Amino acid sequence: EEIASGLVGAATSTDEYGHYLLRALPGDYNIVIGGNPGTTFPTQRISILVEDEEGASVDVDLGVIEPVHVTGQVLDADGNTRQKDIKVRLISDDLAETDGELIVETETDGDGLFNRSILPGTWTIEYVPPFDSKRSPYSRSITIPPASTGSITLDPVLLPDLIRVVETVHDANGKAIPHVVVNATELNFDGYTYSGTADEDGELKLDLPATDLSLMLIPPSGRSAITHTEANPAAERLELDLVTGERLQGLVRKGNTMVPFAYVEIRDVSGVLYGSTLTNDEGEFSVRVEQLP
Repeated sequence: EEIASGLVGAATSTDEYGHYLLRALPGDYNIVIGGNPGTTFPTQRISILVEDEEGASVDVDLGVIEPVHVTGQVLDADGNTRQKDIKVRLISDDLAETDGELIVETETDGDGLFNRSILPGTWTIEYVPPFDSKRSPYSRSITIPPASTGSITLDPVLLPDLIRVVETVHDANGKAIPHVVVNATELNFDGYTYSGTADEDGELKLDLPATDLSLMLIPPSGRSAITHTEANPAAERLELDLVTGERLQGLVRKGNTMVPFAYVEIRDVSGVLYGSTLTNDEGEFSVRVEQLP
């Protein structure tokens, strides 16, 4: 991977003796070394400088690779029902006997059981139910001491239920606003988005996971701006308050000709939507936007 451009070159595999060969023009690069999916070889990144046509020689020591077999079970919040098809993602935080990082994924079977081989160290385990499940994702940390061998059985995990949220959407003056669309996106796990629309009285009813969420409130008219906030329904009430924002106006034209009914979006550099509208029959648009961070 060329550091300046981020371009990734062709990959190669080691031979039976662990040798590899890559070709690159002079420059600064990252060599990314990792095992095939499903293996316990961690991914390592090594910076190198290729100075001239003589190239460079880089040897890699992966350290001690002695996997430990880990088993566990996932149950519902009451500990009664075994949870099938739960994605279990094991993410290394600090490997004890080697460098690099390792992500291992599996799923629970019909008995809510999973098993995978990982390396000693500190790990974060994410338990992610299917999107249409009534369960919330959950994470925990585990530590496997150096020189551990054999098999380790983890304590069962109880997945929390989704949280029923019933809140009213208000404008900046405290008035209840109907028909506001609310999109709640997980900030972690798989980034699922849960959507709902406030009723005639501005009341929103939505089942949400017990985790940190990014909320986007989309009003039905231009009196308020698309509003962003963050919340965790397990820790606090959701404050669904629209902001008035600032009015942004402009023209859309092609050459000297105004473009009517063009769709206009205002986004920040990361792609987050802050406003959208259509131009009128004279190519003009006007939309309220929340102050960009």
